[in-house]
Order: sequence, then C-alpha cells, then structure tokens
Amino acid sequence: TMIERLAEDHARARQLAAGLANIDGLGVDPDAIQTNIIIFEVDPSFGPAAGLIGALAREGVKVSSPGKQSIRMVTHRHISSADVEEALARTSKAVKELG
Repeated sequence: TMIERLAEDHARARQLAAGLANIDGLGVDPDAIQTNIIIFEVDPSFGPAAGLIGALAREGVKVSSPGKQSIRMVTHRHISSADVEEALARTSKAVKELG
C-alpha cells in the first residue's frame, strides 16, 4: 500500500546523502543513491565506524554498520524532511565529538 509514495523516501534519502557528503570525515556520493538506503564511509582517521555509531546513538540517531568503515541509514514513511535535517545536525555533532 506504500508503493505510490516510495519516491518520497528516495528523495529524502538523496537529501540525507547530500547533507552527509558535506560533513568532513564522511564519504558518500549523493548521485549514486537510488533507493531509501544510504551507505556512507567513515574516514579511518576517526577510527572504526563503531565509534561514530556509538556517538550517533548518544545523539538519538539509529544506524547500522554493514562494514568496518561503513554506516547505513534508511528513510521511510515516518521520516520527514525536517527529520532528515535533524539527523544531519546530530550526525555533524557526533562527528565533531570524535574529531
């Protein structure tokens, strides 16, 4: 029943990826995002992704890790554009905490 609104999730994922690409120490190509899943890389100078995952958890941002230096975020119908901006602000804060 949600198929007709998947485009919204994908657009929010591209919004999230574009914001992540602007945070020093994170690597993602926003143009490569085709679904509601964003996988981005954490610069090794910050240590393993697990450190950032912990910092994100303290900021209330839930993520998973598909690899040692990778983090996965997902958008869905309960995530608004304002939520994306809030997640970006919290992610930026968490990265600065590590740096």
